[in-house]
Amino acid sequence: MESGPGRASGRGSSTQAGAARRGRRRLADMMKPPQIPQVHGPEAKGKIAELSRGRSCGVIRSSDGQRVFFHSRDLEGARYNDMEVGAPVFFELIADPVSGPRATRVRTAVTERCL
Repeated sequence: MESGPGRASGRGSSTQAGAARRGRRRLADMMKPPQIPQVHGPEAKGKIAELSRGRSCGVIRSSDGQRVFFHSRDLEGARYNDMEVGAPVFFELIADPVSGPRATRVRTAVTERCL
């Protein structure tokens, strides 16, 4: 096969296109939010004791009296702004190395009855 000024060898353009696709793929992968592993713990119940509206987190007083931290991202079937102090909730209790006892999969008692 002849290559000259008027002929493309076919390798350069496809190699560049492949590199561009790989670059876009890597950029798309970097823009994805990191996957947070799901951690499960024993089921518990309690009542909302405190809400920090500016920080989107709060504290649950479990049925055994323990204070348990929760964040709005841990709510299921409820919105943080709709939560009220004293509302009964069900949750999974885990040990978080940063915040101590933490609630995940927090559900209001109303949501739990509907399921």
